[in-house]
Amino acid sequence: WSSDVCSSDLTGLPAPYDDDDVSHFYYLSLSLSLSIRPFFSFSRSVDAACSDENFSVLCELLEGDDDLVSLFTDAEGGFTFFAPIDAAFEEVAALFEAATPEEAESILAFHLVLGSITPYEALECTVETEMANGTPSRTKCEREDGLVVGKYQKGGGNRKNNNLPFIILPNNLVCNGIIHAIDAVMLPNKVPEIPGLFD
Repeated sequence: WSSDVCSSDLTGLPAPYDDDDVSHFYYLSLSLSLSIRPFFSFSRSVDAACSDENFSVLCELLEGDDDLVSLFTDAEGGFTFFAPIDAAFEEVAALFEAATPEEAESILAFHLVLGSITPYEALECTVETEMANGTPSRTKCEREDGLVVGKYQKGGGNRKNNNLPFIILPNNLVCNGIIHAIDAVMLPNKVPEIPGLFD
C-alpha cells in the first residue's frame, strides 16, 4: 500500500487544494489525526493489511487483484480509500459471488480516489468525487441542529438499495494515503436494486 518512502512528516504530503487557507486546515487536520489515531495496520503492504482482523475480507479480495493493488502503490499525489469492514462484505456476499472478476474489481475500485489525500474534514456534503473505476460517489452528511454529526460516502447502487456506507473510523494515515473505514460496501450506480440484498 505504500510507496518506497514512508514518513510521518506532513510536509511531504500533497495538499488536495490550492487555496492556502484550505491547505493549512488540511495539514492541521492531519496533524490532529496523527495525535489521536494510530497508523493503520496496513501501512506498507496487503500482507500487513491482513493482520487487522476487521478487514480480512477486504484483504483477501485485494490479494487476488494485483492490478488494483498497484493503483495504491503507484498513485501520484496519494490516495484516499474507503475501507469496508468485514460485516459490510458479509451483507453483500451474494452480490460478489454472482459478480465476474471484472465486476468485483470495479466495485472495489469504486472505494478508491487517486491523486488526493482527503481527510474526513475536507469531505464536502453533497459533493461528488470521481472514483478509480471512473464513476462518481457522493458525500452525504447527517445533521443535528444544523451541525454535521456524521458522513456517508455512497454510490447510486447504495441509494437504490437503501443502504448508505457510514464513515465509522476516519483519518487513518498510511504511506502515501489516508483511509476511512466504512460500515457498508459502496455500490456504483450500475448496481441495480436487488430485492432482499440487505435483509
